[in-house]
Amino acid sequence: MRQLLILSIFSSVVFASCTGTQNTTSSDNSSKDGELEKAREEVILSEGYSKCEVIDMGTQDECGFVLQDLNEKKLYKPVQWEGELAEYKKAGNIVYIKFRTSRITQTVCLQSMPILLDEMKLVE
Repeated sequence: MRQLLILSIFSSVVFASCTGTQNTTSSDNSSKDGELEKAREEVILSEGYSKCEVIDMGTQDECGFVLQDLNEKKLYKPVQWEGELAEYKKAGNIVYIKFRTSRITQTVCLQSMPILLDEMKLVE
C-alpha cells in the first residue's frame, strides 16, 4: 500500500512538471515566431517592397480590387491583375509589392494611383 502511495505521488509530480514545461515552451515559441516575423518583414521592406492590403471596393467609382499601402495609406490600382498575379486578388490578403507608376490615363477610380506590378508576394 505504501509503495502504491509513493508511486502515485511520484507520477503526479512527473506529469505536473511536464505540463509546466510545455506551457513555457509554447509561449517561448510564440514570442520567437513574432520576432522572426518582424525581422523577415524588415528585410522584405528594405529590399524595396511595400506592404499592402488587397481591398475590394466593388462598384464604388468602378474601382474593383485595389491595394492599400499599410504604411502610407495610399490606394494603388494595378493595371494588370492577370496571369500569375490573379491568385492574389482576394479581399483581405496582405501582400508585399514592387511596382512602377503607370502613365495610363485613368477615367475611373480616381482616388487611386495606377501602377504596374513588378513583383508580388503573399504574406503567409
